[in-house]
Amino acid sequence: MITVSVEMALPSVANISEHWAAKARRVKSQRNTVGWLLRASRVHHNLPLAHWPLVVTMTRVYTGRSRAYDWDNLASAFKATRDEVAAYLGIDDADPRVTFVCRQERGAK
Repeated sequence: MITVSVEMALPSVANISEHWAAKARRVKSQRNTVGWLLRASRVHHNLPLAHWPLVVTMTRVYTGRSRAYDWDNLASAFKATRDEVAAYLGIDDADPRVTFVCRQERGAK
């Protein structure tokens, strides 16, 4: 198992009304953060075929005044992250060899 932890805000974007430029900045920031940490973690992007299929589990930890997202809000919050992980692996995010799992848990207050 390989674990890469990323601390960043994951707003619920399913119902957010934001200017296209603000959305582009948010997505770029999220993708840059995830991409940089994947490269820094030295997770090799050319995983041997023996490691396929892969399960990528992304966990949102919510604390304080935030609350749990419903399923579709959780999936949309991880969209940029999922896209960047897939790009890092050199695949499309719909590739059947990789299963993306989104989950969430309450952290310390």
